[in-house]
Amino acid sequence: MNEFVITETQKLIISILDGINGNLLPDELKTRDKGEPGRVRKMLYEKKLARIISQRFKKQKEKIAFWLSMHYPERSKVITKTPPPPLPDDLFEDDESEAEIQKLFTTAYLHGINLFEDTTFFGLDYSIFNEKALVWAHKNTLNLVKDIDETTRKTIRAAIGSFVETPGMTIGDVVGQLPMDYSRGFTVAVTEITRTYGQANLEAGLELKKEFPDIRIVKQWFTDNDDRVCPECGPLHGVEVEVGEDFPGGYDAPPVHPNCRCAIFTRTRI
Repeated sequence: MNEFVITETQKLIISILDGINGNLLPDELKTRDKGEPGRVRKMLYEKKLARIISQRFKKQKEKIAFWLSMHYPERSKVITKTPPPPLPDDLFEDDESEAEIQKLFTTAYLHGINLFEDTTFFGLDYSIFNEKALVWAHKNTLNLVKDIDETTRKTIRAAIGSFVETPGMTIGDVVGQLPMDYSRGFTVAVTEITRTYGQANLEAGLELKKEFPDIRIVKQWFTDNDDRVCPECGPLHGVEVEVGEDFPGGYDAPPVHPNCRCAIFTRTRI
């Protein structure tokens, strides 16, 4: 089902890094517990998504710098307090990155379904998840782009306000204040890959319940159970509820917060 293929070289690199003292690992290779199903592929999806988002940020920064240079070609040393015109919507448009994000979400969702399929012996028609993956990926891409662009838009407004009122502040200073770097992109990527896998597993469990209503089906929450687990997620580790019910705190699946690395696993119970 998945177009994104992990090479043997990539697997080897990850395995070698796992054998090194954990303190030497880059943070972005520590995001997933060694025992987590699909861990290697999830980490590679995170890195790929972070790169896509970072490229989107780079393009937006270039557009913002150009837009400012058009309206403020020569900065006066006197405070002008002249409000800038509204930010045009096309500052944030990037159809190419949105298409890449949607494709990655589709692939990750289907891999999540594959992980579920490996743990159950029930004969679901897994082809139905192809359409569900496309719907999920489209919806989540729209939500993600809307959220990150709105955060960026608010920060731009504040930065431009300072730019207009602060003598000597340059266009470069404005762009440098924007929260649009790889670190933010990677945080978003970890969160959204967690969300995609959580929803894929949840959807598979709900479909299993629909097909076999007389069988008890539960979902169980797992953290990476390390020193990076937050106080909010920690108590959820190992908690099991009926599929269709929420976990304590009102969560149907991870993530609980940005950078959340939790996962759920849906299974049958006698």
